[in-house]
Amino acid sequence: MQHAQMEDRERDQPPHLPEPPLAERVGKQFLQQLDNKLQLTPDQHEKIEKIIADGQERNHEIWTNAAPKMRKVMQEVNQEIRAELKPEQQEKFEKLVRRYAPHHGTNAPPFFPRTNAPGD
Repeated sequence: MQHAQMEDRERDQPPHLPEPPLAERVGKQFLQQLDNKLQLTPDQHEKIEKIIADGQERNHEIWTNAAPKMRKVMQEVNQEIRAELKPEQQEKFEKLVRRYAPHHGTNAPPFFPRTNAPGD
């Protein structure tokens, strides 16, 4: 495949989005803080741990449903930006975009920096 065709294909790929930030670790840290500050009983600890896990599961479902829409918006934003740029600016823009999403050939715009995505 020619280089230009490959770039076009990469550019049209939707960008990956980050998983909700460190959900599991944050949940464990939150529970630990509750334990430390509130001196939870073992029964309270167990019940609150389940409440947090259930909430994370519900949030994951919401995130999974919203992520494709967010990817589409981010892709549209990049296309709109490209349309405003001169050809030499477009080349520089592509380099900037690749810098923010180097591992996936994605096109997350500079104001949406890449972080770990599901399946990374």
